[in-house]
Amino acid sequence: DANLAIVARKMVYQKTGISQTELNNTRVYIAYLPLQQAEWSIGLVIPRYNIEKELHPLYILIAITAGFLVWAILSAIAALNLFAKNRVRGRTEAMLHRLTSRVRASLNLDRILQTTVEELGSLLHLERAIFGWYDPRHDALEFCWEYCREGLPARLGTFGAQSGPSGDLVARLHRSESVVLRETAASFGEPSGELTQLELAHQRYAAVPVLTQTNRLGYLFACADRQFAAAEEVEVLEAVADSLAIAISQSYLHEQIQDQLKLLEEVLAKLRRTEEHLMKSEKMSVLGEIAAGIAREINNPINFIYGSLIHLNDSIGDLLNIIYLYAQYYPVPEPEIAAEIEAMDLGFVSEDVPQILNSLKTGADRIRQLVLSLQNFSLTDDTDKERTNIQEGIDSILLLLAHRLDNKISVVKEYSNLPLLLCYPGQLNQAFASILRNAIDAVNSSEFADKKIVIKTDIVSRPEGRFIAVSIANNGPRIPPEIQRRIFDPFFTTKSFNKFTGLGLSICYKIVVQTHGGRITVQSPTMQPESEYQSAIGAEFVVELPVI
Repeated sequence: DANLAIVARKMVYQKTGISQTELNNTRVYIAYLPLQQAEWSIGLVIPRYNIEKELHPLYILIAITAGFLVWAILSAIAALNLFAKNRVRGRTEAMLHRLTSRVRASLNLDRILQTTVEELGSLLHLERAIFGWYDPRHDALEFCWEYCREGLPARLGTFGAQSGPSGDLVARLHRSESVVLRETAASFGEPSGELTQLELAHQRYAAVPVLTQTNRLGYLFACADRQFAAAEEVEVLEAVADSLAIAISQSYLHEQIQDQLKLLEEVLAKLRRTEEHLMKSEKMSVLGEIAAGIAREINNPINFIYGSLIHLNDSIGDLLNIIYLYAQYYPVPEPEIAAEIEAMDLGFVSEDVPQILNSLKTGADRIRQLVLSLQNFSLTDDTDKERTNIQEGIDSILLLLAHRLDNKISVVKEYSNLPLLLCYPGQLNQAFASILRNAIDAVNSSEFADKKIVIKTDIVSRPEGRFIAVSIANNGPRIPPEIQRRIFDPFFTTKSFNKFTGLGLSICYKIVVQTHGGRITVQSPTMQPESEYQSAIGAEFVVELPVI
């Protein structure tokens, strides 16, 4: 037998092994093993049937063991998947808890969104995690916060789809279709710089809408380099999106509250300033009433004194004339009279008394003018309009402000022949007094010696009719444009309240514009030649009142 010959040969060469062959039409196994001590080999022939009969229980045991092993492997895989899901869920809950804590701690929307996309990218092993706002007018997305894997370029900016009707972008994102977003200009005009694009491949990204109470639609994007958007991954994104919607709404609410608090603080500050203004206005009103009362009390006796001085001057003149006549007709008086004339120095007295009376008359007349000006200035609550000469009112104010003018400030008056104006004289006096006080303060703050205030009056023609124009200019410091725009606003002042002495230019504006239907403007040149600076106009207030 050829097969037996092969086995015999192996046994001769003292090989060890098991061979399967056929012997007498029976499949048998032949096991052979050399005996080193005897230098020969033995072989054992066993029918195949006998061995397989003995191995059948072993096959059954192996099959059962394999079944248990497969069950154990599947259980382990399920346990690992459950562990992974629980781990992701736990990390998601931890991230949501941190998000809630940040909202409670700072309500800083930039910090909340940036940290959220970074943690979301790390949690789900993403290439990118982006949050952006959807602009329905241009069918575009404005990406503002982004997490991207190291080595990837950023994709912040405004992106839009190249084709499709308006609103098609949102529908394609909801269906998770492949979309190529290309960068557009920030203002949706001409592109600036090198344009970039963002490819969103199907089953490799998820876009979850974030609905806020501000009716602004946001989107949370998650992009991966693997198959993405499984149910549990979308569940994580939706949970984060819901928390972000709450955080955004609370952040906007916080901003609104802060704006309202800021507005409330400004209102309270204005109320405090208003209270101080009212207190000073009430004080000025009381002082005005007192001044008017004092003026009335002084007016009567000073008029009596002024009238008496006129008669006294005439009487003393008559007496002096009689003395001169006596001296002329009786040149040699009695010794006693001559001694008395020499003692009193009759010549000096006769010359000095008229001068004293003239001085008294001048002083009394000035007092009368001051009292009259004070009475006119105190008439702030005019009930009826009356025709008045506004130039006389300005002169009365200058007389009252003479103590502030001194000799350092020259006042140049260029008056025209004006008609009487139908107005509330007391209110106009208050307005002109406030402008003149500001002009005096301005020139006093100047470092130049030539301090000047120029007052001009004229008749001007406008499309609306004829106006009396009063210009009050000074060569003090110029007024910056930003102050000129606000100079007539209520409560606006460049002075401290401790130095507040007038009604304010806002009240002047109300008196001129609202009460009298006129206009008031301020002009202050921005540039002046240095050589003409001392004579240049620092600021000029022009009041125009309609002639009725």
